[in-house]
Amino acid sequence: MLNYDEDLTELVESLICTGREDDWWDFKECYHEDRAALLHDIICLANNRADRDTYLILGVRDKTFEIMGVENDPHRRNQQNIVDFLSQKEFAGQIRPRVEVRTIRLEGHEVDVFIIKNSTDVPYYLTESYTDKKYKPDPPKKGKTVQAFRIYTRVMDNNTPIDKSADIRDVEYLWKKRFGLLQTPLEQVKIRKIAAHTKGLPAFPAWAGNGIKRHPIGLQQPERPLCQRHRTPAARKMATAKKHPIRSPAQHHLTAAFRADKINRNARTLFRRLC
Repeated sequence: MLNYDEDLTELVESLICTGREDDWWDFKECYHEDRAALLHDIICLANNRADRDTYLILGVRDKTFEIMGVENDPHRRNQQNIVDFLSQKEFAGQIRPRVEVRTIRLEGHEVDVFIIKNSTDVPYYLTESYTDKKYKPDPPKKGKTVQAFRIYTRVMDNNTPIDKSADIRDVEYLWKKRFGLLQTPLEQVKIRKIAAHTKGLPAFPAWAGNGIKRHPIGLQQPERPLCQRHRTPAARKMATAKKHPIRSPAQHHLTAAFRADKINRNARTLFRRLC
């Protein structure tokens, strides 16, 4: 027996009540016969600009928003089917969208919801084009092809056409999101500290050395390390005196005379070479 998610049910009902689609949700009456079309929809929603989880809702008409259900859909897929499907595709860096498949019940029908998780691994794109070779419609027609090295996204209720690439501004936004350039430096520090706290790791690595200066925002910067024997004021004073000893007037006179004699010898040598 299925365990229906009440919070997800309320969310989908509220999206249906809006009577429209948007950046982070999309309605489909039934499952895709052409798996390339399914892959295209997943990539578009994964590369969204809403910076949040997105939802592909199957079993609701996208024009009238009538609930049709997918309980009798011959192309219905479960969580494992989707994981296997994505794992077989050649994504750049072998980094794939994370998709969770949930089922809710609305008006006596089962509606499947693909939750595409928000991530900083965007943009997702293929390094090898994909066409569903098993797709054989009747009457025959050409299947779709998800192009290699094309970056798709979703703006408002429109996906990037499968034979084109996203607008340059949208592509730039996705790369900035990956490299953490959408936040101010202080926001980046806070996000990093929260993520590290969640994982139980230090937010910033401690540098090797004795002196560590801790700043208010949490950054650590190394100071010039002090030797163990120079930690006390007396030890530092002694070390300074040893490095810069106090000289008597006679010692200064002898040093000056030695330097002058060296200069004179160098000058005489140069004079002989010139003559």
